[in-house]
Amino acid sequence: MKKIIFEFIIIILLITLLFKYNIQIKYNLELVLLSFVKNIIPSMFPIIFITNYIKYNILNTLHNKYIRYISLLFSFAPSNAIICASKDELLYSSVINPLYSYTVLSNYFCFSKVLYIIIINMLFNYIFLFKNISNNHVYLFTKKSFTYIIKETTMTIINILGVVIFFNILIVLLNIIISSKALFFFEITNGFLVLDTLNNLLLKRVLVVFLNSFGGLAIFFQIKSINNDASYKLLINKIVLSVIITIITMVLIT
Repeated sequence: MKKIIFEFIIIILLITLLFKYNIQIKYNLELVLLSFVKNIIPSMFPIIFITNYIKYNILNTLHNKYIRYISLLFSFAPSNAIICASKDELLYSSVINPLYSYTVLSNYFCFSKVLYIIIINMLFNYIFLFKNISNNHVYLFTKKSFTYIIKETTMTIINILGVVIFFNILIVLLNIIISSKALFFFEITNGFLVLDTLNNLLLKRVLVVFLNSFGGLAIFFQIKSINNDASYKLLINKIVLSVIITIITMVLIT
């Protein structure tokens, strides 16, 4: 009974805040949706489609760890979570699509440094991924048609958009008591928009490199919704790994 009352109070509070701060939420979502359409859909849809094609037309017949390793290299987070067989694979394969990374990082760095940042991030992750790739997962996927794969890809994009919207509404509500700049790591699209407002160029670049490696909490929850191996320990490990990659990257490019 107490739990029901508590949940009811939370719901009423959230509804009240949504109505009270609807203008801020509307403005924030407009920016996020514009960025989503401009950056995420063009960069993610082809990758998610390829991942689904590999899942339903290659991995359903070939249970080879090296083929799966190559698949993980080219599918990126969060779509490749479906073909990960261990926590280590989830950790080291959760790399942001480099096409999306390029569109964002090019706002802060020259072309050569953008390439360095992307390559360093991918290199560190994929070396450890290769060391931890396992072959103990049995794939029971059924061959699917081209139309089915298109629908599956579209539904994944919609699911990602739903998580992005949820986190951005949450950010607006939390911003009532916490500065939005402190919430940049919640969701990557909104995070880059927030970091763009920082005046300190060095701090901005460091945090941009970190966010590009970390991906944001929203990415973690997208992965968790796909693969149950995504524990909160995995989240801590990802943060630590991203800090290390950020330090090494900044040393090498400055």
